[in-house]
Amino acid sequence: MSPKPSIKKTKKKKKKVLSATEKLIVRRQTKLHKDLLSVFRPMAFEFLQVANFHKVYGGIKSELDAAFLFENILIICEETISSDKDHLRKKYDYFTALLSERDNLINDFKSRFTDKFAKFDKYNNNEYKLFYIYVSEPRLDDEFKKAYSDFKYLDSKTLKYFNRIVGCLKFTARNEFYKYLGIDLSDIGSASTGTDEKTIDTAVIIPERSSGFPEGVQLFSFLMKAEDLMDCAYVFRKDSWDSGANYFYQRLIDAGKVENIRRYLAEYQRTFIDNIIVSIPDDVSFFKKNSSNNWEPLQDLSKAVNIENIKIKIPYKINSIGIIDGQHRVYGHYKGSDPLEPSIANLRQKRHLLVTGLYYDKNKFSESQKRKFESELFLQINSKQKKAESSLLQYIQNLQAPNSPVGLAISVLNRLNSTEPFLDKFHLSPLDGDGIKTPTIITYALKDLLEITDKKETLFKYWQSDLKVSLTEDTFTQEAINEYIKFSSDALIMYFKAIKTNFLDFWTIAKKDESKLLSVTSIVGFILSFKKSLEKFGEIKDFDFYREKMSQLNMDFSKSKFPFFSSHWTGFVEVIDKEVWTDANKQ
Repeated sequence: MSPKPSIKKTKKKKKKVLSATEKLIVRRQTKLHKDLLSVFRPMAFEFLQVANFHKVYGGIKSELDAAFLFENILIICEETISSDKDHLRKKYDYFTALLSERDNLINDFKSRFTDKFAKFDKYNNNEYKLFYIYVSEPRLDDEFKKAYSDFKYLDSKTLKYFNRIVGCLKFTARNEFYKYLGIDLSDIGSASTGTDEKTIDTAVIIPERSSGFPEGVQLFSFLMKAEDLMDCAYVFRKDSWDSGANYFYQRLIDAGKVENIRRYLAEYQRTFIDNIIVSIPDDVSFFKKNSSNNWEPLQDLSKAVNIENIKIKIPYKINSIGIIDGQHRVYGHYKGSDPLEPSIANLRQKRHLLVTGLYYDKNKFSESQKRKFESELFLQINSKQKKAESSLLQYIQNLQAPNSPVGLAISVLNRLNSTEPFLDKFHLSPLDGDGIKTPTIITYALKDLLEITDKKETLFKYWQSDLKVSLTEDTFTQEAINEYIKFSSDALIMYFKAIKTNFLDFWTIAKKDESKLLSVTSIVGFILSFKKSLEKFGEIKDFDFYREKMSQLNMDFSKSKFPFFSSHWTGFVEVIDKEVWTDANKQ
């Protein structure tokens, strides 16, 4: 009997045990990916599994992380938890290479994901609109992103915003996402099915008497379909992704409120009798019936009276109608997949929303002036409803009086929050998590530093500009405001970069509660001390000067050793004055 052949046992490959740090990295990467999927999937985008898809395009080999498809919209996403600038540069180079072989890329996708592409119409390669979104967990410096402007950017805060909107509005949230991409409804699908020529035609009721609104604002009402309004509307939410949010004032949408309205609509099959208040775009057209009962253009709406038959044509496009009040009543009609959807679907097509529109004389109202006027209306309408958050009220104050100390302080904080060293560190929105709270910084430090006066030691006193005089007058310009905000922000950025350089370990410590360098007490103290230094020096010094002076500050900012807390910043200022500025006059 021959011996049994020996079987060589293969050793099982040991599974790598991840360290605590590695596990945290995996959790962060997983969360980022899940957050991205939860934005796209409810809007009916197909997820294309392109992970580990390595291919050479334009002579560059790289990998793709995720891709999404809806009709002729193809989106490639790069997901990263790093803020490494070199990573962004390499991905930008790869994106440029992709564009150089656009047809090859689309053909590769079509052949690899045949079933996904088959869910939509057949499009020629030149009909596809290709986007590359850089999805980063940390927020990237706004100035740095300008160098790579062909990318779209989503950071964790913007993802939170879209997740909230998509969570509330499901498929209907796509309209705002299209605006983020910079496309219109007419860009979706084949050119022959576009909506670029479509308009919304409806009858108008003109008030018989003056509305009491300022000259240049015309008030009128009309009926509209909820579907049309949702397609064309945009809400001026303060916490939006939009760079224009500096002029916005509304709250984030409330999912509970939307669902309550949705249940009411489904049960009673009617809308509320309250008017939806909207801002009408400049490119609408008005018509009236002449003596022959034919429609003719109406050149001056202010001369119309209620006894005339008036008609309005509104372009059917994204962002053509701004909702001032009533977003929840409108978006209760969203397109979803819940049991209420069959009842709601019928209502979306009914012209049952009573809308009151504000039409502005574009020669008398700029965009910022429109938002200022609308924010006042918003406060008046909502004064007896759910109390607006203090941060929102403060923000609206900025809109209504942008040259006030508080208004300037909010604008400066927004700019500081968009770049280093304070990139994304302040709590300016409900989406900001546990960032540095700002009300105390504004009230006790920034507003006095920024006040528009030459009689006190403020940054305004040291601002040299031809626009300076306009800020001391009632008729100031937005250009002057913007330039003063930039000047003030740049001075504070330089000053705090010098502080960061000297106390880098305390600035970058992982657990913010373990370091008091970025506490409200410290920041207020540093700003107040900076204000005192202006008086000592009679000028704003440069970075090297502040870096050298702050190196003389002997302070331990660890939680257990930093001696100042709460509102005890005056003691901190005294220490800085003694250790840093005492020999100032010798410089």
